Amino acid sequence: MQANPHLAERKAFACKQAPTGGSPTVYSEHCWHGLKRGAYNHVNEAMSGFFHESSFHGKALRRGRHSVPGNIYIVTIVTKQRHFWFQRFDSARVVVRALLNSDRQGFSSTYAFVVMPDHLHWLVQLENKEPLSRVVQRVKSEVTRGLRQQETNIHNQVWQAGFHDHAMRNEESLIRAARYIVANPLRAGLCRSVREYPHWDCVWV
Repeated sequence: MQANPHLAERKAFACKQAPTGGSPTVYSEHCWHGLKRGAYNHVNEAMSGFFHESSFHGKALRRGRHSVPGNIYIVTIVTKQRHFWFQRFDSARVVVRALLNSDRQGFSSTYAFVVMPDHLHWLVQLENKEPLSRVVQRVKSEVTRGLRQQETNIHNQVWQAGFHDHAMRNEESLIRAARYIVANPLRAGLCRSVREYPHWDCVWV
């Protein structure tokens, strides 16, 4: 599959900043219409086979899996012991910047993502530079460095070893996958509408 032509024109999502006044929770300019609490059940059912978050522990995360350039994957990366490293705005933006840098350096093309307090979902097309495991490791390493620059007292391991991935099969399912990813904060009860949650982006909005 060819890379989405809109990727070259997408805005630099890592440049979003927290507001200086007003509500402390509303940072994003995005509004994916229809994605409000109670309005995503059909998406949840359609995507139930792609995500099994209760299994994102230890040996359930794959390591060094075979990957194919040009394929699109749903990648899930989880923090060590499900620690809420990304609960703070500036810490979550470290993850967003790492994804943007991966795209800029030609390792990946991001279609959608959401940064949750203790994990990341990433709908990504693998480019023809490095295998998926190496691309994921680059992102994890950059995030760890960024967090340690913010807080010099961070000495513990940030990420759980490995990652979970699902290879997408057709373009029709990409939209459903993206909607499912973006709706994660709704299912977790972190917001009432995706417009209230700052740490996501999608090429289809």
